Amino acid sequence: MRLGVFLTALLLTQAARVQSADLGFLDINFSRSTFSDQLTQQSVRQSFQDSTGALWLVTQEGLNRYNGYELQNYRSLADGPASLPIDSITRITEDHEGHIWLSTRGAGLVFYNPMS
Repeated sequence: MRLGVFLTALLLTQAARVQSADLGFLDINFSRSTFSDQLTQQSVRQSFQDSTGALWLVTQEGLNRYNGYELQNYRSLADGPASLPIDSITRITEDHEGHIWLSTRGAGLVFYNPMS
């Protein structure tokens, strides 16, 4: 028991020493990215990279696609024929032919073609 307490105290002091070390050679910027402000919602449920290299970000309020240059948002729109059937996407995947499939909360499994 004493050995466990001693080892825990030793590890904590070493961790404190690392936290207080001067890391002047690192220039780390912890500012909030404007990229996250452009998402349909701040909490990302899943990220997925498709066969074209695009990064898809699933949120509770829609879908986002980043092609390396710009971020596109996809949401459910009442008058939009190419819009999502519902904003509550739970997962995204791609089949062997490159088609995007979405599982949703309320609309089931959806084949999605954002270009249509």
